[in-house]
Amino acid sequence: MLDGMSGIEISDVFGLSKPLSKLINVASAACGKVYEPLHIKKLADAKAYEIKKISEAIESTTNLASHYADGQVNVANQIPLTLEERAKNRVTFQEIQKQQNVEAVVVNAYKELENESEVSPEPVNKDWILRFFNSIEDISDKDMQELWGKVLAGEIKKPMSYSLRTLEKLRNLSKNEAFLFQKVYKNSFTIKGGDYALLRDTSVLASHQISYENLLTLSDCGLLNIANYIEYTARLSTRGAIVTANKNYTIIGTSFDNNSEIKIPVYPFTLTGNEISQIIYNTSDKITPTMLISVTDKLRNSYKNFGFHVFKIDKYFDNKRGITIGEEIY
Repeated sequence: MLDGMSGIEISDVFGLSKPLSKLINVASAACGKVYEPLHIKKLADAKAYEIKKISEAIESTTNLASHYADGQVNVANQIPLTLEERAKNRVTFQEIQKQQNVEAVVVNAYKELENESEVSPEPVNKDWILRFFNSIEDISDKDMQELWGKVLAGEIKKPMSYSLRTLEKLRNLSKNEAFLFQKVYKNSFTIKGGDYALLRDTSVLASHQISYENLLTLSDCGLLNIANYIEYTARLSTRGAIVTANKNYTIIGTSFDNNSEIKIPVYPFTLTGNEISQIIYNTSDKITPTMLISVTDKLRNSYKNFGFHVFKIDKYFDNKRGITIGEEIY
């Protein structure tokens, strides 16, 4: 079934960009046929088209009056049905809802890729495609559909960005837990290899409205490691070096003597937490320096022979491995 699209260039049919063409190919592979709901109607008409098709499907199957409102399909059951008919209607209704959820996620991925011009030529793994589309069938919340759409778009742009384990964790993540993780991410900073971590200091976290119960919740979700005592080590010099950073700001540390090593106690993000952080990174511009200022205060109190200052990041270069710093803010 998954090889049914071999040799077909969707871009030749619809005149799409490479990212959108790849999206349609991926969706087609999951559905086993040429997947074109996004091109029967433009995005502006997608909801009206969806309502029309859902109504047609229900009426052709059940011969009952139906209406659609606020993402829900309601069937007016005016005729007594047999057990077999009720079972058939239930299955039909569930499958329609699943298809609606799938298409909503694909629409969100479309929006993410619509302004992209290039994409990795590497194909998305077939097992990943099947796992992804099976996972989104029961996702009906609009905010979570948007999150899943970003995951699909990210995997299309760069395959192997999100592991199967991350899909499983994300599938079981509630909306409130997702919002909590976004809040924690905005108070995190980078450690070795570009991974993220949270300062291991109860009083500092409490001042940023992050409780220990919040940490336990994210630990249970498989997003944060709070079980082991871990320290992040940074080596500095008399010329100054980056201690850590978030998306918009960085701490620069300078050693005043030969002692160049400092340690910061942290709660590191898990693999899943780091992968989901990629989504938040691309959508969160309002990341403030307040947590880095708190970390700087802690470092200044702990290491008297070092200087620590917070700077704004002007731009990234070399695939985000290098930065140009701007004004000093603390």
